[in-house]
Amino acid sequence: MYRKITHNRENHGRMKLQYDSEKFNALIRRYYFSLVNFADNIVKSREDAEDIVQNLFVKIWEEQSLPDNEKAVGSYLYASVKNLSLNCLRDNERLKLHHSQFVMEIAGEKSLREKVIEEESYRLLRGAIRQLPERSALLMTLTLQGLSQEEIGKRMDISLSSVKSMKAYAIQKLRKVLDPKTFLFLLMLLAENY
Repeated sequence: MYRKITHNRENHGRMKLQYDSEKFNALIRRYYFSLVNFADNIVKSREDAEDIVQNLFVKIWEEQSLPDNEKAVGSYLYASVKNLSLNCLRDNERLKLHHSQFVMEIAGEKSLREKVIEEESYRLLRGAIRQLPERSALLMTLTLQGLSQEEIGKRMDISLSSVKSMKAYAIQKLRKVLDPKTFLFLLMLLAENY
């Protein structure tokens, strides 16, 4: 037998056990692969099946509690693995649900990579705009905020033709300091505002 029984009865036909490690290891060797295969048939993942069985043996060792009847040990182990496997499936379904909800949230949005590229392009663009003369920088900032040329003219108290010429000047300056991708990003933003 793989355990030394102390005569303190506890919880429904179980006894407090003091395990003999050699005999406990023999129990593991006897049942481990069968229990892993049994769990694998349920959870369809060898890795999860191994985790389930290993966790069960750890729990048994820590609690040192098994059925009194030697014949019931196998039944207990298989029933425990079945329940743990079903719990694993349930938890995996919850995880899949959360994952699919996350995917659905970002599916309608831009991908994370696109967001990073866009934010970096904005950062570079804002830095380049700050290098422009003050009025040109204000004009480009207002343009990127979505104001029309007429609204910018009123805000800056300049004519529509001045807005157009200042914008052309600012775009030429930005083209010289921005890398081609960021400049293209600027042109796409400007196109969205028309």
